[in-house]
Amino acid sequence: MQTAHSEDWRPGFAKRAENFPAVCAAAESWRWQPGESIARVAAAVLKGTPSLSIPQRMTLLLYVEHLNQDRLEQNAACVWPSTGLVAEYLGCSESQARANRKALEAAGYLVRDYTRANRPAGVEAYDLRPLMARLEELEGVDDAIREGIAARRAAYSETVAFPMKYSAQAPESRRLEQSQKNLMSSVQEMAAAEPRNHSEKRPSTRPENQNLTGSSNQRPRTRQDRAIGSSERASGFSSAKSEASVYAEMVRQELQTAIQVCPRLAPLIRDTLLANPASATPEDAARVAAAAAEFLPQPERNNDQTAIWGWRKHGIRIVTMMAIALEDPEVRSACSYFGKLATQERGASDLRLNLARILRQSTPNCAD
Repeated sequence: MQTAHSEDWRPGFAKRAENFPAVCAAAESWRWQPGESIARVAAAVLKGTPSLSIPQRMTLLLYVEHLNQDRLEQNAACVWPSTGLVAEYLGCSESQARANRKALEAAGYLVRDYTRANRPAGVEAYDLRPLMARLEELEGVDDAIREGIAARRAAYSETVAFPMKYSAQAPESRRLEQSQKNLMSSVQEMAAAEPRNHSEKRPSTRPENQNLTGSSNQRPRTRQDRAIGSSERASGFSSAKSEASVYAEMVRQELQTAIQVCPRLAPLIRDTLLANPASATPEDAARVAAAAAEFLPQPERNNDQTAIWGWRKHGIRIVTMMAIALEDPEVRSACSYFGKLATQERGASDLRLNLARILRQSTPNCAD
């Protein structure tokens, strides 16, 4: 091939990149070594060139595909596919194919025979020896990418110490069950107490309305009377303590049923958790995340991270959500449904209804 170091070198019509002498020197110093195959080169190009655009990478892969193993072992790495052929393979114009080739030459992956400008491509049209000289460099880029991914996965599996203690108490706005969510009006809207900013000196009834309200012997309604029909009385919970106990009992029943529905999640539920769901620890969160990564399909969706996010909102109830996602016969995508349940607001609706429906529809089959 005619290079800048050849005796009969001539400039031709094309303009060289600034790194042309260094690329030519690398090409001249390359020698084939055992183990350097076309498949290995293609894999290195595919996974070790993140700086190239997709069309440029595909162009370089086409050049690699035209290599000959026998010639490669003789220290010859020249290919000569025409620009029209490359354009047909890539589904682009010839000008785009030439632009891709020029970018590859500027990046130091090949050297073009400039003595053949405006002529049919010969056997030394494109020299890929610069690429062969950088084979270990490209494989090092691939290894660095894999190490970064492995480090992130290792960080996911570490025990996460959350700054907050997870409680089984739910917000007041989540006391309604799923079956009551679709009502047009709630008990709280119909029986809400009047505002507290009414003047105490205002008469209870007006003279013109006495005939409409009944006998004058009836005493006016007071704030205490109004509270009888308020949302606190209608809901049946008189204090936050009773709400917490009712919610904790619901969580315990959910966990017990979840174990029946999906026995492979039983090791995640300790006896102390059944007795007191609020006693969950960061170690329990780590085990739940590991179980999500093991049992849920499609590991590329980072199911362990979804479990951790759900744990931050719902605590140990994330185990119940995982059991529903795994065993509900009506669920098409377990990962999608698990993510939908995990991203609900704090104090998710009663899941006992879902578990009861699963038990009615099918016999749980959770054996590994």
